[in-house]
Amino acid sequence: MNHYMKSVWLWVSALVVIGLLSGCNDNNGVSSTSLLKPFGSEESYDEFTKKHDFNRNSYGSFILNENRTSNFSSGSGGGDFSRTNLQEEGVDEPDVVKTDGEFLYVVSNKSVHIVDAVPALESHKIAEITVPGSVSKIFLHEKRLVIIYTRYVDQSAEISNNINADRLSIGPISFQGTGVLIADVSNPEAPVTQRHEMYDGWLNAARRVDGTLHLALEFSPPDISAETKPAALLPKRYRVNGNGVTTDLGALVNAANILHPDNPGWLNFVTVVSLDLAQPNREPGALSYLGDSYTIYTSPQALYIVQRDYSAVSGGDDVSIQPVATSTQIHKFTLLPGAVQASASGIVPGSILNQYSLGEHNGFLRLATNSWNTDTAVYVLEQVDAALEVVGKVENIAPGERLFSARFLGDRGFLVTFLQVDPLFTVDLSNPRAPVVVGELKVPGFSNYLHPISDTRLLSIGLSPNNPQISLFDISDFSEPLLMDKVEWASGEWSNAVYDPLAFNYWAEHRLLALPMDSWRTDGVSYWYENGARVYEVDATHGFISKGQLTSQRKGYTNSARVVFIGDYTYYVRHDQIEVAATALLEQMVASVELISPAQRNDGDTIVSY
Repeated sequence: MNHYMKSVWLWVSALVVIGLLSGCNDNNGVSSTSLLKPFGSEESYDEFTKKHDFNRNSYGSFILNENRTSNFSSGSGGGDFSRTNLQEEGVDEPDVVKTDGEFLYVVSNKSVHIVDAVPALESHKIAEITVPGSVSKIFLHEKRLVIIYTRYVDQSAEISNNINADRLSIGPISFQGTGVLIADVSNPEAPVTQRHEMYDGWLNAARRVDGTLHLALEFSPPDISAETKPAALLPKRYRVNGNGVTTDLGALVNAANILHPDNPGWLNFVTVVSLDLAQPNREPGALSYLGDSYTIYTSPQALYIVQRDYSAVSGGDDVSIQPVATSTQIHKFTLLPGAVQASASGIVPGSILNQYSLGEHNGFLRLATNSWNTDTAVYVLEQVDAALEVVGKVENIAPGERLFSARFLGDRGFLVTFLQVDPLFTVDLSNPRAPVVVGELKVPGFSNYLHPISDTRLLSIGLSPNNPQISLFDISDFSEPLLMDKVEWASGEWSNAVYDPLAFNYWAEHRLLALPMDSWRTDGVSYWYENGARVYEVDATHGFISKGQLTSQRKGYTNSARVVFIGDYTYYVRHDQIEVAATALLEQMVASVELISPAQRNDGDTIVSY
């Protein structure tokens, strides 16, 4: 056994010793699924270690999952303003911009800027919260702002009070941690920090359901020596003070909470951390399993973690990775106040694209999968005891074509595949045990994101074939979908909403669609990026009606701009500046708010991003 494999064997062996010493072999209070079981005895541990060499040949970590993209802005409560483009009603998602209809909260590198946005003409920055890391996403819920950030920590230099001495025995360690700061913003001019902690691992995704925030984290423990104490291997939590100094609070999870598969692939700690936002000082809930995670989907009742099982093809002395999953595992965790509980697992053939490939309705989970340019399928799963069993399916959809987007809403499903044209398929799921493809429409290009706006209309954004295109489909006859209208942007123009669904802002109350816009311009001598926002009215009869374009005074490409509606005004939000115009007269800027100093930002043609 080589040094790497030996080190992996040692950390898992030590992990199980923790479980045995902690008395988790009685399994009291420990949930499990058909694919995930707790370590229960020394005998089962021996069997586990003899059967498996703890080979970490899994390829999920090579795939960029949803946590690599950011989401759109949201608000809480009533008011005349646009909200999050949520996949599921009642399941909030984080983003780089949030609003409550009066204030804007904007991510910029290590800070969150707070802007008084009403009245629009008097918009101005009123406060800033800085964290010891790079802010990735934020939530806003009932006057509480949640800041989630990434921090790389040199434990030998930064962890205080020597509680972490066991892990330091391994040697100098630099690891990725996820920080969470919860601030009371009842008075936005003077935010008050209520909780500030950090956890081992990188953030896969985060969701808020009611008053509970759920973080899905993944942590890869370091190589260790035989002298390393078992406690050093578990993911930990840390308190962070106002100066950014971290205090080790010990293990985030204990062995009784840790589940393992019978047939392990990549053995990372996948942990769901649950925080009660109504009680910020309450201890977090945490549940872990050994494996990996690709993405998560969350309904109001459950959180599903998806794991893709990959194959490899040998190429001489090297192993080449195929971007193909032979099967997909799904682990279901029931949502509880301040916690989750593992409840069921299942497996389906093929791979999924992203969170929109899943959807739950009336207790059934629907998944769209693709078997690498061979065919697309839809599977319907039902929980039976601790298993997610396939109870309905339709396979061999569009043989030889790749799945580009999927969306489930109620008892309807929508699929887009692509080879040379874009077939839009409609799937009748009214009988979940016998789903059936009932309609097909072929149009040029493909759609990356599908957005149902009513029972009879479906919006989409994609490429046709190389330029951004928005489309409006008539689905009143579900068996014969029709293309009502489309708008194709010019060559050199782009919107990050093409690949980031939550940059797609449809304000249903006013039938307005806003998209961030970037364009490559030239006067024949020089080139520059022009950016801003385009707004359309979506008319159910006449299709897209242009409301104009807000053009930013700031040059430079940004891949995370957002567009927010508050009242009669449109706000184009970047990490460094906010620009405002009346929605009825977008060409005339009425306010501009600088968020960072000129010395901190990039001007001209330099690429800038979050």
